[in-house]
Amino acid sequence: MSAEMKKHNIFSYEFFDAISSADIKLTAEKLEIDLDKSELSNGEKGCLLSHISLWKKIIVENLDYLVILEDDIYLGQDADLFLSSSDWIPSGINFIKFEKFSNHISVKKESLDIKCNRQLFQLKKEHLGTAGYLISQSMAKKLLSYVRSLSFLKPVDQLIFNDFIVSQVEPVYQMVPGLSIQDFLLENKTTSLVSSIEQERIAAKEKRNLDGKSKRTLGEKIFKEILRPFLQAYFFIKNFICVSSKKSDMKMWFK
Repeated sequence: MSAEMKKHNIFSYEFFDAISSADIKLTAEKLEIDLDKSELSNGEKGCLLSHISLWKKIIVENLDYLVILEDDIYLGQDADLFLSSSDWIPSGINFIKFEKFSNHISVKKESLDIKCNRQLFQLKKEHLGTAGYLISQSMAKKLLSYVRSLSFLKPVDQLIFNDFIVSQVEPVYQMVPGLSIQDFLLENKTTSLVSSIEQERIAAKEKRNLDGKSKRTLGEKIFKEILRPFLQAYFFIKNFICVSSKKSDMKMWFK
């Protein structure tokens, strides 16, 4: 990350040590986060608490904005112009996702032009990943309140870049093209930065899926198989209508 920041002439930043397994319980108590309301792995818990700790930081230190970048990313063109000042942020926008994670995203048609031939689109649906985003102090308070109010906790990117978007508490905007991308998603590149959290998360997800399947009764399994073709037809028609009429799906790329 030091080399990446230097390459882009960004010198005003600080490192934040992620919450380790040994500190999870104490940190959760300090932040008033009930981790008993989850099936998260220790890595997922640490990742969630790390992001929440930074939301708390912006509130305690009375900062206007905070950019959060995870440590396995690359930055795009003119990153210094966006990460070294806040004068480009349109009035009234408090949450901007920089990261390119998925190849396609669902957004509202209207866009806001910002500098360096980039635009902001309001996200309508899921666009996971927490490797690069900007929040204001008011948004940090809303995110903290939102997570505390949940009856069940999920991985942090699902909470803020899916559930929070769907909840429509406040708009979440996507920068297009993306200004950051995780190492393992960069095209034509051999991955060199292995994410232990991502590996643990995949294993935890597989375990949850297996546990869920093992708990189903024979009747539930039969009903699911009967229902499957109807669900497939429903989602096919739904996606066709979305693409053909609303035209809200757009290609996402990194630059």
